Amino acid sequence: MSTPRRVLTIVLALLAAAGLAVGVQGGRWWSIGAELHLGPNGTWWCLDGDCAARGLAWTGGSGLWQRAALATYAGGLVAALVLVGLAGAVAAGRTSRLVALVGAVAVVTAAGSGALFYALRPAMAAAHAGRGLALFAVGLAAAVAAVVSVALATRAR
Repeated sequence: MSTPRRVLTIVLALLAAAGLAVGVQGGRWWSIGAELHLGPNGTWWCLDGDCAARGLAWTGGSGLWQRAALATYAGGLVAALVLVGLAGAVAAGRTSRLVALVGAVAVVTAAGSGALFYALRPAMAAAHAGRGLALFAVGLAAAVAAVVSVALATRAR
């Protein structure tokens, strides 16, 4: 793998890890006004200056949706960890097909659970997409690019 491609792959993997981790940990996939934010790790509700984290049960979403939220949260964090490892392997010049495949499995798992969490969300009036959803999507796109770059580089050897 050439040096410019290696640097680009490292940057993509770290960008993806940051996007996925902040996307699931920072919550705010959907917002209703300035008071209520929903994400895979629960809700954040501020009323009269009193802010508190709450679960997802009160939203009226199905049990499958709540399990998809947990899977999205865990999948995003695991994929972020794997992508940091992938960046380290590329930086050390020790990439292998196994590293690329583990990264691909982690990304596909996070993407699948994230898509299910998005698709099964309960209907809420005035809800609009928040920053967590955008960060998760950007993280997935960068992760796919990094994993494909490593997979193609190991295939060429």
